[in-house]
Amino acid sequence: MLIMIILNYLSKLGMIVVLTNLGELIDGLGRIHSKGLYHGGLGSESNYVFIGECLKVINIKGDLDEFNTDEDRENKKKEDITDLLGMLDNWFESILAGGKRSWLECQHFFDFVNRAKTLNLDYDVFAKKVACHPFLLEADGRMSLFVEYDRRRNAPTTRQQVAVALTSSSDFANFKSWNSTSTVNNMDSYMRGVYNHRNYSGDVEDLLRYLRNLHHHYHEHGLAAGSMEIVDRGVTTYIRGFLEVLYKNLEI
Repeated sequence: MLIMIILNYLSKLGMIVVLTNLGELIDGLGRIHSKGLYHGGLGSESNYVFIGECLKVINIKGDLDEFNTDEDRENKKKEDITDLLGMLDNWFESILAGGKRSWLECQHFFDFVNRAKTLNLDYDVFAKKVACHPFLLEADGRMSLFVEYDRRRNAPTTRQQVAVALTSSSDFANFKSWNSTSTVNNMDSYMRGVYNHRNYSGDVEDLLRYLRNLHHHYHEHGLAAGSMEIVDRGVTTYIRGFLEVLYKNLEI
């Protein structure tokens, strides 16, 4: 999912930001906003230029001082992000055979964005939640989220929130028999090795515990998977969509 994007802005200041993924593109917009500027036209294809495999954003010239209130300035910055994501949504829909729904992780991301847009989140919160979505993370970042959510599952201040989400949300219905014999038998050997090291029930809480342990065994005990990318690929293959559903239910 990584693409090389060149965001060229503020030519009068000679500033060029080279970005390696969509999360960094959102961060790049944040840097534009930190200079007191906004784009105001990221919903229009005329403000994007493809050069080889790179996407160049042009025509950045709006000044946030045009607006009289902090609320209006915050809304304008948030609008930049939603316009960008709307353009990317349409782009993915047009280039993927079968549309976004043929790439489950991509569909989860844009579903999350569309839901977050309805919640009246502050600009900083909205930008962070979108930029940190699993779809935009590298393999180790994705797997580290299982560690964080398992920590919350056991922490006194967040235990109740996680328990309610895992047991009451219909989003988790498809994962309640995650360790069926056929699924476990089809897992790669390193995944079965971690699974057989502990006793796990078929409930969602134990699925989260298992995935936390998978990450732990890789980093602490030299899990024989070769790389975290292979671990993440195995999780995506056999327990697809679970991380994205966790993020949706625990982050907003």
